[in-house]
Parts: sequence; structure tokens; C-alpha cells
Amino acid sequence: AAPAMAPGCERRGRGVAAALAVELACLVAIRAEVVDVTVSTHSSVYALPTRYAPTSSATSSASRLAGLCRPGALQPNDTATFWLASLWGDIPNRLGLSRLREANVRALQLHPCAVDTPKLQAFLDRAWTEGLTVVPQLPEHLFHGGGCFAAGFDCYDVVRDWARQMLRTALTRDGRYHPVVEMVLMLREPDEAATATCQECGLAEGLLATLSAWDGWLDAENELGVEAGSVGI
Repeated sequence: AAPAMAPGCERRGRGVAAALAVELACLVAIRAEVVDVTVSTHSSVYALPTRYAPTSSATSSASRLAGLCRPGALQPNDTATFWLASLWGDIPNRLGLSRLREANVRALQLHPCAVDTPKLQAFLDRAWTEGLTVVPQLPEHLFHGGGCFAAGFDCYDVVRDWARQMLRTALTRDGRYHPVVEMVLMLREPDEAATATCQECGLAEGLLATLSAWDGWLDAENELGVEAGSVGI
């Protein structure tokens, strides 16, 4: 519905300059009445951020993507854990944070999200408009619990097949990653993960798993014609 006409905004016969001044004043009056924008979270919609009232309190990354970031463990149909990344400004020792910046180290806060695949486009768009970045992490079941760790830590085939699925989602379009994607996380703490698989295993096996997974991901990108651009591993 069209917004109500602000007082004094009725059209009258005026000169050009006066009419323009009235139009601008009316536009400001109408826009001042808009306090909230409601958008759909369907994957076909570019989700604009909700206009919240000004506040001095920090807003968590997850709450800024309400309805799109699902807490809890991954479900069998989930393609990845999507980490929301924002600059870390809440370090008690501010001197330590300034030293990190001097060394060109970006301190990030990461918040894990499970995202329903039909909502992935809206999730990525919303994170982009909120000024966040996203780090997709491969599911741990690819490596642990009967994954590639049990096959001698050679993770090339399993990651290549999984990457071909992921790269066909909203993560990429027309051969490029969504601009919100900062990097792709293969595996966290691979040396400790390897030790949990066998007591004699450690750093060497963890590196083998990581590098073979990386190789599989790169081949999947090449096969599907996806340019890495600035997206890191």
C-alpha cells in the first residue's frame, strides 16, 4: 500500500523551485515513517537486512541472520558448516589486538551455522549485506568415522566428489564464488584428528589428509570451471 500523504504534501500549483522543495520535504517525511523492512528468506530473494532501531549494544552475528543460521550439529543433507566471520574487537588485552593489526593479522570471531540448502542463497546474500564474511568448512564425517582417515588418510576422492556437489550450490555462480566467501576450511586441527584415529598417527598423517583434500578441491574447481579468485584455503 502507498504510504499516507504527509501533511502539506497535497499537490498545488507552484513554481518549479517551490514544487521541488515540497517534493523533497514530503519524501523525507514519508521515509521517516518507515521503521522496518520485511523481506522473504526464499533462496530466490536477495535478502536485505532488517532495519533495526539504533542501539549502543552489540548484535551477535547469528542474530543478524535470524532464521537462516541454524544452531546445532549438521544433518545428513547439510553440505557444510558455514562459519560467520567478523572482526574480533572484544579482546580484553587491547594492546595484543593492536600488535596483531601491526603484523597484518586479522583477528576474527567465528560463529558456526548449519544452513538449509534451499536457504543458502539468502544466507550468503544476507551475510554480505550485513558486512560479514563466510568460511565454509567441509563436514567432519568426510574424514572421521569411516571417512578417508580409514582409507590411509588419502582424502582426494571423497573431497573431490563432495566439492563437486558444493560448487553446484549457491556458493558459486557463473564460475565465481559468491563475494561473501572468504576461504574454504578443509579440516580443523588435522594432527589431533589423526591421533584420535590411531595412536601412532599425528602430524604427517594430518598433513597427508589436508593436502590430498586440498588437491581434490582444486580439481573439482577446475572441472567445473570455477575461478578461485581471492578465496583462500
